[in-house]
Amino acid sequence: MARRTYTARDGTVYPLKEAPIDMLFKAYRSDFRKAVIGDPWDCIESKGIKHHRGVLEAYIGSGRNAYIVMRETEDEPATAYHYMISVRAGKLRDNFEQNKKLDTQLLLLRAPSKTQTLEARSVMNKKRYAAIKNGTHVPGKRGKPNTTRMARIGAPHRPRPDISRGGSVTTEEAAA
Repeated sequence: MARRTYTARDGTVYPLKEAPIDMLFKAYRSDFRKAVIGDPWDCIESKGIKHHRGVLEAYIGSGRNAYIVMRETEDEPATAYHYMISVRAGKLRDNFEQNKKLDTQLLLLRAPSKTQTLEARSVMNKKRYAAIKNGTHVPGKRGKPNTTRMARIGAPHRPRPDISRGGSVTTEEAAA
């Protein structure tokens, strides 16, 4: 397994690991005044996650990925964890960016399953790219096309983190 790193907003580099367990957090109604629409570091969910004592930084992307940096403990140095955003948390994010209203809610970030880990997705993407290059990849029918986020909720996409070939994630402001 490749050694992955997470580069934070301020340029600090942390080791990146897959989240071992799910994380519960509250999105507070009182945070909506300070939350910034479309900002992955200061959105309503990031503000709620930062209320946890051990959290240094929270990055909530526009897709399904979230990166949480936890403080140093006696057992482990400061470490970034990769989480999957649950459907309910994603709907809250979209609803907030559309209406800027919400009630205090308990939400969940899920630990990625074996096929959702950064390592597994890297392997699947390599196989798919090789099949496309060889001409053996035949895409299947996918149902109706998705609408853009701008057309659906009226908010632009959030910046995506830069992910290197080795799997290291960079979320510096200059990269965004």
